[in-house]
Amino acid sequence: DTTELTLNFGETLRLDSQLQPLPQSTLAGKLHDEAGNPVRAELTLYASSDLTENYTVSAGSVAGGSFAFTDLYVSTPQMVVYDSLVVAPEVPYVRHTVYDLTVGESGAFLDIPLKRADIFLVNDDPQGDFQAFFETAIRNIGLQAHVWQQHEQGVAPVSAIDRFRSPILIWFTGNAAGDSILTQTERDSLAVFLDAGGNLFLTGQNIVESLQSAPFLAERMHVSYVGNTSDAFLHGVRRDPVGDTLPTIKTSDPPGANNQTSRDVMVPVDDLARIAILYDTTFVNSAAAVRVEDSANGSRLVLFGFGLEAVNAGDFPRPGLATREQVLASVLEWLSPGAVTSIAATGSESPIAEFALLPNYPNPFNAGTVIRYQVPASIRSTQVQLEIYNALGQHVRTLVNGERTPGRYEARWDGQDKRGQALSSGVYVYRLRIGEFQQVRKLLLLK
Repeated sequence: DTTELTLNFGETLRLDSQLQPLPQSTLAGKLHDEAGNPVRAELTLYASSDLTENYTVSAGSVAGGSFAFTDLYVSTPQMVVYDSLVVAPEVPYVRHTVYDLTVGESGAFLDIPLKRADIFLVNDDPQGDFQAFFETAIRNIGLQAHVWQQHEQGVAPVSAIDRFRSPILIWFTGNAAGDSILTQTERDSLAVFLDAGGNLFLTGQNIVESLQSAPFLAERMHVSYVGNTSDAFLHGVRRDPVGDTLPTIKTSDPPGANNQTSRDVMVPVDDLARIAILYDTTFVNSAAAVRVEDSANGSRLVLFGFGLEAVNAGDFPRPGLATREQVLASVLEWLSPGAVTSIAATGSESPIAEFALLPNYPNPFNAGTVIRYQVPASIRSTQVQLEIYNALGQHVRTLVNGERTPGRYEARWDGQDKRGQALSSGVYVYRLRIGEFQQVRKLLLLK
């Protein structure tokens, strides 16, 4: 119904009303791992409104994994909308986000399973923010990381590495330099880590230079500092287990971080350090990266004199340029053989919705390449064929011929035919057949 009111000049209309506050409620839940064990975490709830400024509410889970946000306004479009809940769990679990939450008058309850991370990623850069470059590359090769913010959380608990699915520590320093590069406490922690047989990937453009007068550089990294270089192009060392599969590596320009102003040049000081990547033009045997394997304690180390975040193969990877994922996968596979392929093939992420044949990496390749494919959850089991053909359409190798259950898989090809003979350089085709599904992609073999 509609009521019309008429006011004459000078008259006053008084309307009495009583404003009612929005009802309040509770958002509660429980955090646990895939085995049902409780997990501690810090939680942040992000709220937005058309009537007030956006705001956040924080809470923490208790020992039993339970959490609760009390005295929350109920979800009301335009009044209060809960956009997301970000869960930052303890080591070694993966950060998790829940979107589009609704809190009714009777409350809401969330049961949140958290995944154990594959990789321990330490962000030791107090100024630049290059974390996303690492997280994306790790995710693109089928792994997940727990990220530790060194300058906010203190020295990373590297002794917890055995709790990760793959015992690899990635430590990056970004634009950090001077005294902010590996404090004495951090060096002591890494020394203990290596003495216990740890696998460490250390990358940053000022690490070697900043540590040139510290015994740690020669005694633990087994290199000495030579100088800086502006050379943005690098290449892997042939027949080196890290560098052999890597084509030219470019470390300048977007969409890489484009932050390299002080690339470090180093040389090994003993036989434990082996050159894996070279700068193209600067010095004779000018090492951009070394790998160190210490049989005395079983540790493995890869040290970059540049930042992995700067690796740039272009928006659409150019032939002959290594992608950040190719470089990272080569490093991780040497640090812990099987770390990339075995984890990526488990299918532990969300259920797979469709068949897919994914791009191989590295591509182009020399000694070997990895071909990824996935079988959807909609089937129980099916026959899978993955075959290699030359440019003339002639069959040269069968990589997979058998039944596969739903999941993510990887197959390796070493560039040889079915008789074990090395094939010549050129374009080859790999074809995946799963039931009625068929997909073809190209790869490039370079000798």
